[in-house]
Amino acid sequence: MTHRTALAALIGGALSLAAMAQTKNEWTLKPSGKPGFVQLAIERTSDGDRNHWQRGITEKQLEAGNGGAVRFQIVRDAGTLQCDGVAHNGRALGSFTFQANANYAAQLASAGFRMTPKHSAIDYFLMDVSLDFARAVRQYDVSATDADLFALRIHGVDMAYLQKLQSHGLRNLDSKKIVQMKVHGID
Repeated sequence: MTHRTALAALIGGALSLAAMAQTKNEWTLKPSGKPGFVQLAIERTSDGDRNHWQRGITEKQLEAGNGGAVRFQIVRDAGTLQCDGVAHNGRALGSFTFQANANYAAQLASAGFRMTPKHSAIDYFLMDVSLDFARAVRQYDVSATDADLFALRIHGVDMAYLQKLQSHGLRNLDSKKIVQMKVHGID
């Protein structure tokens, strides 16, 4: 291998590594088909990993500016998602930044849970692991680990679902059983 070929391979490898290390935070909005709601999709790409999250949000959460500019934020216990972009023909796209709530981990600990090493504050934000939900899990005597708290939200378990189980006399349940019931449509 010549020096020139080795140098080209080294530069090409360095550029590939630099591209993989870049973090990309993008969002899109589309009509949801449900009156008063739009579909928000969040995509995060970092170090070669791609994460995609999608939820319906109310149009009231959006502030559209002049000239197609769109700027909105979503505030939850784990932090604030600030989205900036443009709108055209009923769709919008742009980039976002996330500001973690510096007190979230301590507040979650006061509710009896710790953030798992596997998930960052933005993951808790996207799954909407609220402090009220964490307190409700403890209040309803659900047997749940730190990871189980996150799994409950991934599978759509919310405070209303926990209340409904309690109202049917189901108490002291294991979080894994609650997830199974939710996944299988047991309301």
